[in-house]
Amino acid sequence: MFLGSVCWGKVKSACITENANSLNTAKKAFMSSEDYRAYVLIEIQPGKEKEFADYVMSRGLPKDINVERMDFVHGSFDAVMLLRGTMKSIDAKIMELRKSPLIRKTETLLCFEMLNWEDISGRLNE
Repeated sequence: MFLGSVCWGKVKSACITENANSLNTAKKAFMSSEDYRAYVLIEIQPGKEKEFADYVMSRGLPKDINVERMDFVHGSFDAVMLLRGTMKSIDAKIMELRKSPLIRKTETLLCFEMLNWEDISGRLNE
């Protein structure tokens, strides 16, 4: 599930937007204390960003319960995908992504301590 939008340039077919409130509600019902969060850094074949966005759409990743967000970025990697779920479901999603011929390389950053923004901001106000 995406909490925002994925958009490449002005290509409308590669751009989606979801209702963040309904997605947050669904995610809270799905998440448990044994869930993990992982940031997957994705290097895409040069010049294939639009095709990758189309691939993401065709696989139904925007509606996938484990996919929280995806952003195109500048730097050593071309996209970052935020996954949530069990270790098994995160691993399965990464293995599925790596089968795409559009992806040159992935690097996964697994969170070892997940903090809620409310907890952090509450401490700052003290």
